Parts: sequence; C-alpha cells; structure tokens
Amino acid sequence: MKGVLFLFLAGLGPLSQAAITVQSVMVSQEAPTRKVMVTYRLAGDETSGIVTVRFRDALGNLVPEASVVTLRGEVNQLVTGLSTDHTFVWNADADLSGDFPAGALQAEVTVRSVLDPPEFMSADLRFTNRVKFYASSNAVPGGVTDIRYKTDFILMKRVCANGVTWRMGTPSGETGRNSSRETLHYVTFTNDFYMGVYEITQRQYRHLQKNYLYSDFLGRADADVLPMNALSYDHLRGPMSQSYQCYWPNCGHNVANDSYLGLLRARTGVLFDLPTDAQWEYVCRAGVAAIYPDGSSQGADNLGKFAWNSGNATGPQPVGTRAPNHWGFYDMLGNVFEHTLDYHSNMSSDSVTDPVGPYQQDGVISVGANRVSRGGSYMQDYTVCRPGVRNKGSTQGRYDKSGNQDEGARLWAPLAVFVN
Repeated sequence: MKGVLFLFLAGLGPLSQAAITVQSVMVSQEAPTRKVMVTYRLAGDETSGIVTVRFRDALGNLVPEASVVTLRGEVNQLVTGLSTDHTFVWNADADLSGDFPAGALQAEVTVRSVLDPPEFMSADLRFTNRVKFYASSNAVPGGVTDIRYKTDFILMKRVCANGVTWRMGTPSGETGRNSSRETLHYVTFTNDFYMGVYEITQRQYRHLQKNYLYSDFLGRADADVLPMNALSYDHLRGPMSQSYQCYWPNCGHNVANDSYLGLLRARTGVLFDLPTDAQWEYVCRAGVAAIYPDGSSQGADNLGKFAWNSGNATGPQPVGTRAPNHWGFYDMLGNVFEHTLDYHSNMSSDSVTDPVGPYQQDGVISVGANRVSRGGSYMQDYTVCRPGVRNKGSTQGRYDKSGNQDEGARLWAPLAVFVN
C-alpha cells in the first residue's frame, strides 16, 4: 500500500507529577440527600495543579465516569493553594438510579501539573475563565459528541507529539499531488499540544464576534452547528494593516485584541491560536499511512465516509456528522478549509524540527501574502480533500465579505494552556 511513512520515536514521556500531590482526601455523605462531599489538600513544590476524580463503590468497582455529571466545586479544573482545604460536591442521587449505603463511595482524587494536563479540555464560552479538564473521553460530560461542544463549549483533545519524528508531505502517485507544495520530508516535534475536536461553528463564533458574520448559510435551521465559514486569517488573528504589524512567526502567538482569537483568550484565559501547517497535517493523518483513516484507496466513495465534499454536499454540513479519524478528530477533510498559522511557500526536502513556516522579511508586508489552509471543503473533490493539500487561504478581508465561503478554522492550544 502506498502511503506516508511514520516513525514514532521515544520521547521524553510525561512530566513528573511529584512536584504536586494530593493529600488528606476525606469523603462524607449527607444521608437525606445522598450528596457526596470531598475535601482534599495539595502539597509539593508547585502551588497550582489540575485536579480530577474517579469514584468507586463499596465493592471497589469503578463508577462509570459518564454517570458522574453533577460535580460542583474544585475539581476538573485548575486549583491553587497548598495546605488549605479544597472541596467539591457530587449530587449522586441525581446521577445514579440505584441506592448505595451512606459512606460507601471512595474518591480517587488526582492532581496533574499545569505543564502536563489531562487528555481533554473544554472552555465554556458563556462565562469568563470557565475551563474544565477531563482525564479521558469517558469523563467528558455527555460524551465528546454532545451538542454542547459544537455550540457553547469548545472541546480540545491532547495530541501526543513530544519526541515524534514523522514524514510530512505526499508520496508520488497520489492524484492531485503538487510536487513543490507537498514535498516529502521529516518533521520532529518537541511538545505535545491540544487540538479542537471540531471545526469552529457559527454559534461558537457568534459568542464573541456577533458583528462579523458573513456566511451565506446563516438562515439555515442548523446554522448553529455549521462550521463558521467565509473566514479570513484577519478575522481570526487580526488585520494586516498599519495598526497591527506583528505577524506569525516573527511575533509568535501575538494576536490583535479585537480579533476572534484575542476575544476568545480574554473570555477563557486560554492561549488559543491556529495550528501550524505541520501540526495540522500530523493530526489529520493520525498515524495512518494512507489518505483515509480506514486505509482505503483514494476515491469519491471512500472520501464520503469521512468528509463532506462536492460529491455529497452543496454547502457546509453540521460538524461531527462524518466518521472521525483514528485520534477522534472530526472533519479534518472536507466541510470547510481550515486556516493554519504559516505563510504559504514551497516545501523543502530538508528535515525540520517544530517548523513555523517562512519568516517575514524587513520591509516586506508578507511572504507570498497567503497563509496555508488545509483539508479541502464541501466545494472540492477527492483530488483536493487530502491530508497533504496546502491551499492558499484568504488573508485579508476582515471588514467586508471577501473571505471565501468555504474557509473556516480549527483551534490549537499549547500544553501550558493558560495565557498567564
């Protein structure tokens, strides 16, 4: 089978969690209401950590995490303060149908360093600084496919990339391949990162940017869960104008305060941004040496299982309604193109580490003007909806409807997620 060769090398592994630990866990239960109260303390060299919990019944069996919904208090979030009591409450009577004796539950409270957070993170767009963490997909309230993560919350999944070397680009023989833009070369990453499980939807965009919605599909009944489209790079990170002259990668993750990402950071406290060109392709391929996640051959029928494209759609479709890739990310191919950080340029065959694309030169407004967009869209067929395709995305057009109708975005965040 033809495909991209992946080499997974030994990385540094998870960071040591000895710098912060949980102590003095106590579980009590109100007899009339069956509410479970858990208190604990943190100790160690770090003053903050991300706390999660699992419950066991009287026989030591794990209570299904999906059943533990009504948690309130200092759990599944960043907790600060050593040698002081922290508390959370679980309304077990609301979540479990059967009775259990008072005091029969055990709580396994775990704390992780802020530099080594759990697998899933969600940010509630309705409130300020409402960020939660979950140790696995089983612990995500409602499950990862719940509609809340397509409307009022942004759900992110951790991508294991630290110490991984893989082969980016497209092998010869793949239909639609551009030899200069998709040159095979090795890429090494030195850090894990978070990636959005879904593309940004219209409702998620509207929470912060109500005045700049230019989609042709706003009137549809399912508009809330459609991927936000007609987006340019400027909509997301800030305009390329005299008032904001510092662009990626010269100024790192700086964005304009009034851009969507600037407003999103202010609302959540999370350093959200776009992925790099290489990070996007790595997640899209998800360790599979083939175009499609199931290893099937290139073609319209096989593409349709994973992507909304010109063969099965006439407009954008609700996110998460095609099959995900092996790592659980939806719509990596099709639906809408996804902007990345990097300027568009031809690829070299040289090996690179943590690539960030070309730098802007002094006195030059851009390098080729365009940024890379990825994944194809509902307007494209199987020759464009491929992991290796590197499109020239719209850059300008923040205050008019100049963004292409099939351009959107997917969010990225560093492992150390918080802005400060």
